[in-house]
Amino acid sequence: MDSNIRQLLSAAQQYGVESEGSFLHQAYDQLKTAAETKPTSDGPLPFGQDLYVLCAEIAFQYGLVDITKECLKMFFMKASPPNQFLCRAYLCQAQLLAPTSAEDSTQLEKAVVYLLKAINFAKENQRYHFLVYNASVLFWQFCRPFLKPGYRQYLSISLHSVVKALDDIDDKDYEWRAQLMIALIECHVDAGRVKEAAEVSKATAEFTKTNVAALYKQVLGLQIRHQLVDHSKLIKDIKQSGDLTAYYKLVKLRVSLEQKEISDFEVQGDKILRQILMEEDPSRSNSALSGRKTATPVSVSEEVSTKSQSAGDGSVPPRTNKRAPAVPAPAAVTAAAAAPTQPGTAVSCTERVLTVRSVVSKWRPLPTTPVSKWEKAPLLLELANLCIEYDQPDLVARCLDGMKNTHIKDKGMFIQMEFIECSLMVLKLRERQESYSKMSVEVRIQAINRLTEALMNAVRYGDPNIIQAGCVTQWNLCLPLLQTNLREHCRKPLTVVAEALENIQSLLVLLRCQIHTELAKCEEDEEQIQVAMEHLKKALSLDDGGQYHERLETALHRLKLRAELYKPPDSMEDQAAMIIEQARKSAESGTVRMKRSLLVKAGQALSPDAFLLVLESENEIKGAQ
Repeated sequence: MDSNIRQLLSAAQQYGVESEGSFLHQAYDQLKTAAETKPTSDGPLPFGQDLYVLCAEIAFQYGLVDITKECLKMFFMKASPPNQFLCRAYLCQAQLLAPTSAEDSTQLEKAVVYLLKAINFAKENQRYHFLVYNASVLFWQFCRPFLKPGYRQYLSISLHSVVKALDDIDDKDYEWRAQLMIALIECHVDAGRVKEAAEVSKATAEFTKTNVAALYKQVLGLQIRHQLVDHSKLIKDIKQSGDLTAYYKLVKLRVSLEQKEISDFEVQGDKILRQILMEEDPSRSNSALSGRKTATPVSVSEEVSTKSQSAGDGSVPPRTNKRAPAVPAPAAVTAAAAAPTQPGTAVSCTERVLTVRSVVSKWRPLPTTPVSKWEKAPLLLELANLCIEYDQPDLVARCLDGMKNTHIKDKGMFIQMEFIECSLMVLKLRERQESYSKMSVEVRIQAINRLTEALMNAVRYGDPNIIQAGCVTQWNLCLPLLQTNLREHCRKPLTVVAEALENIQSLLVLLRCQIHTELAKCEEDEEQIQVAMEHLKKALSLDDGGQYHERLETALHRLKLRAELYKPPDSMEDQAAMIIEQARKSAESGTVRMKRSLLVKAGQALSPDAFLLVLESENEIKGAQ
């Protein structure tokens, strides 16, 4: 019997489950029959107990929840041997209890109980360490709806346990561990556990520096944004890296702008841009020129004295460095030149020149560590996006020029540059961006159409982060056109955005809710009522916080009334709503008399007596006139 059931389960895994008589259902029937006909609950089974778990896993894989529950119930009814199938049964039970939305935090706690049971069992035996990794992946899958602001707090304790378990077994997938640790920092911050977040951020910073250097910037950004580390210590740690120093300044600038601590964004952004491109700061070069002018008398006198000496002994005079950086203030130079000498010693002019040069060198600005050529493009991209947010087209254009000169080979970077180019098309309109002149609207529509093509390329490229960035850019470009007479231009672009975000299961749920709401209006304008209703249903499912719930329910109910052409509404309010909608639709073609008669019908449906009084008083006023 054991071998027969195993063959059926193997066939189910290979050929799938299509109907009631599938291989999986046959295996389940045999398992259930054997369990029911067993004389005693403690008696031996005619097959291995692991078959319950295997059958449950395959059933869950094909969405057969009832079979999964029954198999796990039969497995746990009997004392289970401490092997990997006990752990896998815990994991399967955790997946059954996994929450379906971020609002169901109670269900999350129930699922985490079984997941932690599996982890605690597996990490005690080295043979089962792979199950700890599997458990971390499953945890990440069913906790994903909570990975957004306001909901991460529910994951802080459980995710901490998962990260600690991977650390205890020293899992070698360092990138996966680093991603979980970065998420843990955000969860602790969201839960208000700043102390724990600071401790985890320090450990994560050391871990990423050693094992996954590419993710260290994310940790650094979180430390700066949430003030998890002393900034003086942070600056000391990163001062040897030009890349990290520029990134630190960039994140610090963003945080300062969000907190409205600074207002001169253009000046600060220009400084960071010059550092990335290794351009000379004009203010620093001006100060250097003024410094040279101050030091000119000293240099000239020294050069004259040197020439006189060389004329006497025939030696070649030392050359003065005309490209020397800024020299110290006149008082400092004078003090250095007038330093007393030892009695009875002669000081040559050459020694005096060396003395002055040594003093000047102390005043040279410390050289800034250059940004590596591999990091220039990502930093410029980050700065360009920040400049777009704060409406700085000149800086955006300079960032784009710098990116084009870095010899980029990454296709994803080219796609993101195209996103910035589209935004720059609108930014160049400057104060006419929000105007509705023909030229401004045409430029915006051109940018939207160009971005739609770039977004399709991003979808083909397949990077979720790039797709999400393109969708956000497209939404910002479309916003001013979401009006009755211009909405038709956004129908196709927003449809592409909605499908792209849905395919990657983006966590920007509020944005997705708003996009589906606007698409419902676009489809309604095209008389596609059923399609509009589908968009509103999706918007309702994405409205986690209930921010737009009442408005969406009202709009959906109104569309349902429009869809039922041959069925009169039951309530008087719905009848009035249909009549008002009919009057609205006849705004262009109908006469004033027809619209008035429709509105009179709607008023009589809502309140017959009160509305008749209003009409009578209106007639009396007209008669008196």
